Amino acid sequence: MPKFAHDLLILSCPAVGRRLNRLGLALVLCLAGAATHADTAVREAEFALDTCDTDRGMARLRALAERGDAAAQWKLGEVFLATDRGETERWFRRAFETRRRLAEQGDIKSLDWIAQAFHWGMGTAIDEQAALEWERRAERVRVEKAEAGDVEAQYLLAEHYARLIGSNHALRLDAQHWWTLVFPAIKAAAESGDLLAQERLADMYRYGDGVAENKAEAERWNRVVIATLDAAAAKGDLGALLRLDALARQGKPGWMEARASADSVEARYRAAAVKGCVPAQFMVALRLEERVYPRNPDARQARLQAAMWWMIAARSTEPGHAILVGQARDFLAATKLDVGEEALVRAKAARCLQSSHTDCD
Repeated sequence: MPKFAHDLLILSCPAVGRRLNRLGLALVLCLAGAATHADTAVREAEFALDTCDTDRGMARLRALAERGDAAAQWKLGEVFLATDRGETERWFRRAFETRRRLAEQGDIKSLDWIAQAFHWGMGTAIDEQAALEWERRAERVRVEKAEAGDVEAQYLLAEHYARLIGSNHALRLDAQHWWTLVFPAIKAAAESGDLLAQERLADMYRYGDGVAENKAEAERWNRVVIATLDAAAAKGDLGALLRLDALARQGKPGWMEARASADSVEARYRAAAVKGCVPAQFMVALRLEERVYPRNPDARQARLQAAMWWMIAARSTEPGHAILVGQARDFLAATKLDVGEEALVRAKAARCLQSSHTDCD
């Protein structure tokens, strides 16, 4: 892997697999996050790593990766970034090869993935000509499948045009054409109980994609999804709990009812953080930073609390946490504390550490 691509990966793809566009940090889309939703099994393994249940997380990832799961292969590469360049490159190559096989079979998301891989040099050498050829191939397959009546291709084509819209009126019309065409199939699948279709239908109502904008219907379908995930989470389904958490944090209509799930996941991160788990400390800080927005009356408190956890995480000297430590320092610097705030945060961090993480509020 070229050094530029390797450095870009470190800057843009936190090992904890999160993305945050706050504090003026321009984090580009990580190649591993090309899919709309991470594979549930990989997400569960990632959560285990985030909470320092390392043996379980690594065993799960390796099992999935050896069975040919591209997302797990890529995640394993990320895990070794700070400690074993050879293993990182090996697993990134495996992920590239897996995705390429899927792309050759016409998988639209893998076609897009391979185009970006050639563009950034991820798992392969940078090759702009190959990237352009794969982009054209992906576009051709999307259109061919959509025109042949493939519902998933129609939805992905509408999404593709929607991402490119900007001020292009023609693309706006193209997107709406495909949204309108695919809407009846999405609605039928949602009514038959398909969870992903229900999420998509809620978003289509929310944004007026292929149907008249209807916030009430968006909220109703969001509540249907919540009820299904809640029932699964209540039976111990970690994947359902993590999905609820992710959706609750997006602030969609009706998702306040899923706040308890987000609080449950946050409590698990906090429990690991106070035991000295650096990835969990990073996640606690990240989630606090998400609360920093102008109208939040607790924004300043959340910002200072996040800064304290960035500061604590940044003190780690473990080689495996080197990337997280660097990112924690970057976030801390971008927080731009004034002199008084920095003194307060340092005092809070010192008290937290001296108390063995028992006095961190």
